[in-house]
Amino acid sequence: AKNKNTKLNFVFVSANAAPPLLQRYITTKREAEIKIKECENLDSTILRPGIISDSDDTIRRVAGQFADVNHALMSGAKSLTSWIPLPVPDFVSQFTQSAESVTVQDLALVAAYAALTEKFANKTLSIEDIKMEAKRL
Repeated sequence: AKNKNTKLNFVFVSANAAPPLLQRYITTKREAEIKIKECENLDSTILRPGIISDSDDTIRRVAGQFADVNHALMSGAKSLTSWIPLPVPDFVSQFTQSAESVTVQDLALVAAYAALTEKFANKTLSIEDIKMEAKRL
């Protein structure tokens, strides 16, 4: 049962940067942040992680495979049955290797804590903030 004195905090997972070739992604994230902040009577926390990864780095590998498939289709492949995996395009490798990442476990931990406490009400947390709070929790 929910305690009547408990005030929940809305948590929005945004982004710290746009992936390659997807500038509109970060633009829409920032637009959503502004709309959330404009809501009256709503406490919110904005989380801006980098690349969200997991302990065995599956997410980076999947992103690379997606880039391979996209590259194959853009290069004129008629179907993926004849598709041969290509090296990950340099810009994708550079982005995923240079961008800071936050584990999905750390992000979930901080998001849950932010939702249940007023500590981060109406604040924006950076990658560094998320990592620091996850270690503290």
